[in-house]
Amino acid sequence: VHAGTQQSLRSRVDQLITPSAPVSRRDLFAGRHKAIASFIRALELPGQTLVVFGEPGCGKSSLLAMAPEFADAPFTVVRVRAEGGDTFPMLWRKVADHVRTSTLRSERGLTASPFPGDTLSDAGISQGSSIGVAQAVELVVKMSEKSAVMILIDEFDRADAECRTWMSRVVTQVA
Repeated sequence: VHAGTQQSLRSRVDQLITPSAPVSRRDLFAGRHKAIASFIRALELPGQTLVVFGEPGCGKSSLLAMAPEFADAPFTVVRVRAEGGDTFPMLWRKVADHVRTSTLRSERGLTASPFPGDTLSDAGISQGSSIGVAQAVELVVKMSEKSAVMILIDEFDRADAECRTWMSRVVTQVA
């Protein structure tokens, strides 16, 4: 094989096989048909709170990355990553920063934001404020006023133990 051809082939293989990254193309997503069907049914029901959990490497991130392609109706995806020791306020600050960035880009004419302009202030979240359960619930409610919203927190198991308890309160109050 010629060196240039070998490099081109290697480049194509590297694009298709990414074991440490979620699958990002529908044609490469396969298996777990029962789980996918259940997930799609949950996506299509209005007002649902869906929690996806499982062992590391079982395909949670891939499933969530592909969710917009599976759903019939459009929805907004907010994706953040938990780092070791993240607290509940730290994770929700990341979500709020995502909303703030989207809104600011929209105000500058760079793209349309899926979020109402007053989402953060209505939820009582200012630039440096701490975020508790009530503010997180209000933020989710405000974020979903225009369209359905999926909030993905990758590597959630890295967050501190208290964060898990507080997050369960958000999930039950939003549901």
